Amino acid sequence: ALDLILQTKGLDQRRNGNIINIAPREELLARDKQVLEGKQQLSALEPVRSETFVLRYRSAEDFKKILDGSSTTSGANNTANNGLLSSRGSALIDPKTNTLIINDTQSVIDKIRDLVSKTDIPVKQVLIEARIVEATDDWSKSLGVKLNVARTSSGLSLGGSVTDAITSHNIATGAASGTIPLNSGVNLGLSGTYNSIGAVFGAGSRAAIGLELDAMETGDKGKVLANPRIMTADRVEASIEQGTEIPYQEASSSGATSVSFKKANLSLKVTPQITPDNRVLMEIQINKDTVSTTLIVNSTPAIDTKVVKTQVMVENGGTVVIGGIYQQTLDSTTNKVPLLGDIPFLGALFRSKVDKNNRTELLVFITPRVVEDLNLQNR
Repeated sequence: ALDLILQTKGLDQRRNGNIINIAPREELLARDKQVLEGKQQLSALEPVRSETFVLRYRSAEDFKKILDGSSTTSGANNTANNGLLSSRGSALIDPKTNTLIINDTQSVIDKIRDLVSKTDIPVKQVLIEARIVEATDDWSKSLGVKLNVARTSSGLSLGGSVTDAITSHNIATGAASGTIPLNSGVNLGLSGTYNSIGAVFGAGSRAAIGLELDAMETGDKGKVLANPRIMTADRVEASIEQGTEIPYQEASSSGATSVSFKKANLSLKVTPQITPDNRVLMEIQINKDTVSTTLIVNSTPAIDTKVVKTQVMVENGGTVVIGGIYQQTLDSTTNKVPLLGDIPFLGALFRSKVDKNNRTELLVFITPRVVEDLNLQNR
């Protein structure tokens, strides 16, 4: 109400502690201008000092960009957009010792010292364990049913402790692989949104998932292709890649030929972000490349590419399962009676041909674990 009255009367206010100063707007603006000019004159008379800062966790070069106002790093101080150095100040760096040398007035140096103490801190890290599994279609469908067991009497739950659904997903296709339907993702026996592309299990399901994977390999229902572990900092992408490079001959405009290579890889990219409640938000991309057996242009093999992209929230130590990348093969087996099966025409009576359609699914189990830093907790 007071602001409305002041506005209609052409007045304005300035608050100084518990005192409110009310005067015409032009008078207050002129007074503010005088105060600002006085500060600038004092700053021009203030002596320039020098101080060095040895940074422990941040790059001195990146920190200098903040002081110059040219940094776009997320989480930087808002004042970094205009620069912290005065018109008389300068900043130098020594890359070998990661040292920042500041020449400026004492008031600016005090601000920089405060910024260093708040931002030069260790970043939390995330240990990402990935289990890349190739399993039969029926095994992937039965996995969720086996894990979706909740013991309500003791409060212990396995698959029943699903915490978050996948928030978004996008499945792209390769040159000769066609469209992957969204409803063909891994079916883990759960209901609702979890059936479309994957599921998230709580930290208590990790041991049960490991037992199921061991049983899968023992029963010849699939195999674990890789079990990589990688450590990365918060909000820093981690990538894992394995595969082959396929050689092929490439002709130049002069007619000479050279050997070039095409990659056919299985790659996994994960960018974790630790939330304030110590959960992990992950951006995940899975690429599965295979050499096409049906499309070859000028002796150059085509690469069938399947891509899965998603973003999912997982509790610390929980596991997200992502599927939807299928491979289908047709096996033909001929059974016959020795000698009799080789007789022309009549041999067909002693032979049988069995065609088996094998469908396997690529499943990726990703388990993030936040690595706590004791130095960060004690600061």
